[in-house]
Amino acid sequence: MHARKLIAAAAAAGALALAALPAADAAPKGKSVVIRDNRFAPTSVSVAKGATVTWAWRGKAAHNVHVSSGPARFTSPNKVSGSWSRRLTKKGSYAIVCTIHPGMKMSLTVK
Repeated sequence: MHARKLIAAAAAAGALALAALPAADAAPKGKSVVIRDNRFAPTSVSVAKGATVTWAWRGKAAHNVHVSSGPARFTSPNKVSGSWSRRLTKKGSYAIVCTIHPGMKMSLTVK
């Protein structure tokens, strides 16, 4: 009877230890950027490689997200509402603009 209790206690301890470990394929924490009134907020974002950045449209005018320089290029659709996400897999510094309103700029760093 004593051996059964020891085995059960060891199994429970092992299960608790495994539950405390992070998932091996857990994605890095992502960030959100709001697009409103001809600006990105925040204007500077830093994420780990593999993280996802989500841009959310909250104003009344159409905007897009365009990489003008950086290790990877991408451009979102022109949007007035909704959101758009991009998983970032290349490290480096990205300069981002809205091609509709070139004064709208932000920087993105992938570490």
